[in-house]
Amino acid sequence: MLLLKSLGINHSTDVTPRRELILSAFWLFLLAGAVPLAAQPAQNPDSLPPDLPDFHWHLTARPWHPVDMPKSELLDEMDKAMHAMVPMQRWNTNDPNDHANGALIDPYDKKEIQYATPMFAFNVATLLSQGYAADLVTNGTRALDRATWNISTGYANDGHGEFFCAPMVKAIRLYEALQTNYPDVITPERLKIWKERMTRPREDFMYLRVRQNWRTFAMDGEWLRQADGYISNGVDWIELNWTNWDQGDQRERFREDLDQYYLHPWFFLYHDNRPNPKNSPPNSPTYSGADPQTFTYNGAATANLLDMLVDGYTGPSAGEMMSIFQRDLRSSLLLMSASGEAPAGGRSGEHAWDDTIYAEAFELMAQVEQRKGDLRLAGEFQHAAQLLLKSHERFQQENGLFSVTKNLFPAALKNHYASWSGVVNYEGFDLACCSATLLADKTDIVEQPTPGEIGGYVVKLDPSFANVFLNAGGMHAQIVTRGEVDNYGGVQWHTLGITRFSRAGWDGRLGPGAGGVNPDFSDGISFSPVFLENGKWTRVCTEPRRFQGSFKADFVHPLLVRGTYTIAPVAGQAGPTFEMRLTLTPDGVLVDTARTSGTNAFGVVWPLFKFDGRTILNQIYTNSIASAAYPRTPPLSTTSAAPEPDQQNFIALKAVSQLDASGKAVRTGYGDYSPIRVTNPDNSEVETFVYPRSAGDPDAESVRASFVHNGDDISSVLGWVKGTLYRGRTSAGGVGRAIDLNNDGRDDAIFNRQCAFILQLKNGRITAIETDRAVTANVQGRKLSLAPYTPVTLD
Repeated sequence: MLLLKSLGINHSTDVTPRRELILSAFWLFLLAGAVPLAAQPAQNPDSLPPDLPDFHWHLTARPWHPVDMPKSELLDEMDKAMHAMVPMQRWNTNDPNDHANGALIDPYDKKEIQYATPMFAFNVATLLSQGYAADLVTNGTRALDRATWNISTGYANDGHGEFFCAPMVKAIRLYEALQTNYPDVITPERLKIWKERMTRPREDFMYLRVRQNWRTFAMDGEWLRQADGYISNGVDWIELNWTNWDQGDQRERFREDLDQYYLHPWFFLYHDNRPNPKNSPPNSPTYSGADPQTFTYNGAATANLLDMLVDGYTGPSAGEMMSIFQRDLRSSLLLMSASGEAPAGGRSGEHAWDDTIYAEAFELMAQVEQRKGDLRLAGEFQHAAQLLLKSHERFQQENGLFSVTKNLFPAALKNHYASWSGVVNYEGFDLACCSATLLADKTDIVEQPTPGEIGGYVVKLDPSFANVFLNAGGMHAQIVTRGEVDNYGGVQWHTLGITRFSRAGWDGRLGPGAGGVNPDFSDGISFSPVFLENGKWTRVCTEPRRFQGSFKADFVHPLLVRGTYTIAPVAGQAGPTFEMRLTLTPDGVLVDTARTSGTNAFGVVWPLFKFDGRTILNQIYTNSIASAAYPRTPPLSTTSAAPEPDQQNFIALKAVSQLDASGKAVRTGYGDYSPIRVTNPDNSEVETFVYPRSAGDPDAESVRASFVHNGDDISSVLGWVKGTLYRGRTSAGGVGRAIDLNNDGRDDAIFNRQCAFILQLKNGRITAIETDRAVTANVQGRKLSLAPYTPVTLD
């Protein structure tokens, strides 16, 4: 407030503040530093390292490359998608004045859905501003005619007025800037009508009863309206929504893991689901949502409010907001799959826009960090955004449209759709996230490896999220400790078990990309135990009312993570208890599964990718191995060989293990996965090595034949683990005072005191080194003085 007054801006009455002045005030806020947070009660850390989301390591276990995705690649994809949407736009040739003209009509629901029309207008404007889609200027302006008329005459379409203003303000800005290019279409009269309609009070067209993520869309839109002079009371309303419980209390939705669960460390992820307080009066504000929490709307809420800040919002809470969003998005980097996808599960999970909304948030924050001068963090966010956009492009159909969910089934099947999912609304929003990402990318930023490509952490979220994320050297696992039972929107969004394996530089769809269960729990799949009960094999993932899980980390280093995932009956329920001991290295995941109570025969289910809706994968079975890969694509020329595709391999390490592939495939948001049941006749531990393989890596049979498992120590053609040390083909390290890389009895790296360290290797030689503390070292005969987390490259 004081800063606004010093700049001569009255935050509640000035209708037309200069955007340049506001933006200058915003950057003064930002560069002044973060707002202090409340002190924490002392406790043992829930996640490791205990100072997460701070991340210190630099060296990757595998050779790293930037994405370097040119803007033209995304623009070409958007251009195809927008042209594919044009036939969905209504135009009554008999009545050009029909107010329904310009609306986007869903081809399957046969109606205008939610905010599809203003999103279409914004996406056309974005393409025009980048020199694309000149033939769509009429379609785009017609959509804005319809959308502005819609909010000026009462409740917006489908009661979704909260989502209208931000894309419409941005579209008007872009169209006005393009007026000289299209004077016959973007006329002064048309612009005047649009702007007059944008002055409508929010109460006239917004629903205003949904207080969760919807309010963040509205807060962004109301700031943009105030910034452009359409309203004068946006800041007061935004501040009310930020702090007032009756208006959604957006601040506390971010801070809940700290303020209510006393999580240590805390992550400030957005809590979309909040049940109404007891004894709430009838027709009280709607707070509910799917349980456990969603990751998708963390991305959405953060992107919306960060967009508001970057556009110049300088209300009293602006500094605090920025501090919270910075922590939220640094935390979110830890949750991304190692190959770049947004976290699996949660309400609206496995939708294509999950990736693009996080891309928008990360791109916005990359620009913020670049402006602050933190080039490393800016590069991490930039690289994360690029990975997400590359992940997203896999789901563009032949007709140009992106799939609504992360598969390639025909849209008519509505696979993994929520009750609110449609083609026109979610295609429009997905592309609007792409538009916002493009427009945010104002300066060139050098990409840097993300935490998900480096590893060395276990993130255990608060109980309302019921998810754990593990990563060692770019090998990632996501664990769900509580499955969903409320069937919110017609989908059980979270599946009990290990729902995702991914690896840096590898196709995460093979993973599996996510788990899945039928709404009635008649079938389901995740990497999880199965047991024989009353003559029938029962998968624990289909019994979320009966079983829940917990996780305990035992050792955490960038190249080696160990921990135990326990699945047991909840209070009042009966059944066996299972322990799944996980060892993650950059090469894969060893999972030792034991039944620790009960007498049931048991095993483990491997989710093997079968069909993505368009392509049947090549599945290969042996007595001990189940593998899946996409078919080889045709070579680019007659003189080059077809590239070898990535492959997922589940390897049974015990000779007695028996594989049963007779179960029918289970359909998830990514497609169909075959449930491979693995059992041992003596009901001993089921030992599985999950091995994501790329071209040039040893084949699965070579790994199986060479694998030696002795307690916590393992070895194979991929490398070895001895105690707290790891040695692979391109990296080595751990915790200790020395390491012998080739077992010749001579240490190749010796430190003057115990430390955590990473070595990068090439052809068996150390090429780079990083430690977690100041040490002196003798590395292959060379003496070095090393500072904490400061990599040194060796000649």
